[in-house]
Amino acid sequence: MKNVIVSILVILVLSGCATRYSFEGQQYDSKETFLKAVEDKAANTLASITPFKAPLSNKKLIMAMPSEQVFNKLSEELFIKINKKEPNSLQKEMLSNLNRSSYLMIKIFFDAIQKKNIYRETQFIIMQSGIETFTPSSNVDVFYLNMTDAKSEQLYFASEKNGREIFGYDRSAPTVAGKVQAALEAIQIRAIRD
Repeated sequence: MKNVIVSILVILVLSGCATRYSFEGQQYDSKETFLKAVEDKAANTLASITPFKAPLSNKKLIMAMPSEQVFNKLSEELFIKINKKEPNSLQKEMLSNLNRSSYLMIKIFFDAIQKKNIYRETQFIIMQSGIETFTPSSNVDVFYLNMTDAKSEQLYFASEKNGREIFGYDRSAPTVAGKVQAALEAIQIRAIRD
């Protein structure tokens, strides 16, 4: 799912242990300016969405994703697996900042669906694990993110009629706003096809 969002990179400059972040083609020399840029991008993307006057579907949509703590735990586990050692304090801070930004850039999809007013009702659930499944019903569809580890993230959409499917949409837009718009269009198609 990392390809779903715009790449967020960290460059550790070994001389002086300075940290640089890159987000949507811009460089940031501090965690504060980096996280503010991510938060502003999420807020601006959400502000640009115009809700439907009436929902497209009379169903309820349950949306779920792992908590930010799950992102942190899985990321640290992956770091240890790759590097065969615990991250030091600077690496933990970097992982935390990256996880915060990833969390916000994924959550914007859920916030956008809610704001767009596609479904009669939406319910957002923060999962306390990376792998939970949800069962749709005749009046409830589900949209959720599963993470078996920090590099295995997958969005799913499930309806009673079509079952569970990997959630696919056009990811070619170069911006977060473009990717969110493509995801909204894909959700709309699923909402009206049943």
